[in-house]
Amino acid sequence: MQKITLKTIAEKVKVSPSTVSRVIRNDRTCYISKSKKQAILEAVRKLNYAPNFAARNLALGKSSNVAFVLCRLCHIGESGPFTFKILENIQETLRREGYSLSVITIPHDNLNGFREICLSRKLYDGIIFGSGVISEETADIIKNSEIPKIVVDDNSPFLENIPRVITDKEEGITSAISYLKKMGHRKIAFYGHSTSMLELFRKAMINNELSFDKKLDFRFSSGNIYELMFDAYVNATLVLENLSKFTGVFCANDFVALGLIQRLTEKKIKVGSEISIIGFDNIEELLNVPEDERFLTTIHKPREKMGEETAELLLKMMKNGRMRNRAKKLPCRLIIRKSTGYCKGGDEK
Repeated sequence: MQKITLKTIAEKVKVSPSTVSRVIRNDRTCYISKSKKQAILEAVRKLNYAPNFAARNLALGKSSNVAFVLCRLCHIGESGPFTFKILENIQETLRREGYSLSVITIPHDNLNGFREICLSRKLYDGIIFGSGVISEETADIIKNSEIPKIVVDDNSPFLENIPRVITDKEEGITSAISYLKKMGHRKIAFYGHSTSMLELFRKAMINNELSFDKKLDFRFSSGNIYELMFDAYVNATLVLENLSKFTGVFCANDFVALGLIQRLTEKKIKVGSEISIIGFDNIEELLNVPEDERFLTTIHKPREKMGEETAELLLKMMKNGRMRNRAKKLPCRLIIRKSTGYCKGGDEK
């Protein structure tokens, strides 16, 4: 049986082998006509061509493996469906380049574990650290490692000298408070479990020339993201007892907002007219709620883009060495729905 190679495909479509290779790798700098690209992909399918990434990487002295590091395996579940979506897009982007993704765990206080992973060049060509994995103690170990590495979804200031892909949460929350202000709201409460989100909310209030009343800081404790909706529902008494003091609520995330909305609805309080509520994460889209049934005004976090950008930046580092641009900040966007009084649904800002 004839071995199918890049040259075989190239001769059939009448292009160079390098063009075939770049199309298969989804190289965005490969500028060819759409029809020619389709012809290449069709030939690849019909001839059942499979790129030998393993042979290529062996010749280049690569392991063809990338590690995704967490403190504990349940961290994926505790952070909700968002990490799964980011991981999915990281894996797919790496797969197109012939890399496999391994999820490994290192306890937060295991300094030797971090040293070992940072010296494991023969096992991994690159490392991705998830949110909350790197502590101030381990940051210096990571910084001094020669292995290409990148952090995803962690805005901690002590990570400034490590390549990162993060989201502009502050700008997203500022735009949400700006919208509430335009709708006539001046007294806006904070509801949630996160101190870091509270600080961003305070900054957003200042950016919009609004004063923050400490008495409108309604925080509660919670175990993990899947318990948040229930905990927000139970602790909503804090909000109910002070309804006369504010007209809008910014919630730390959508689970918190949905738990609060359920409690308010049971008390016959009309969300969207009597009170406006904004969340964060766009969970209704992630959970595939039909678009015309989505209710919550929220701030969309670009999960898919985060995964793609993380993988693409790491691929560049593995190929070219260290990055000059230390951080890639992706914008969040406000999505306006009925919970803030907009009754047509689906409008975006």
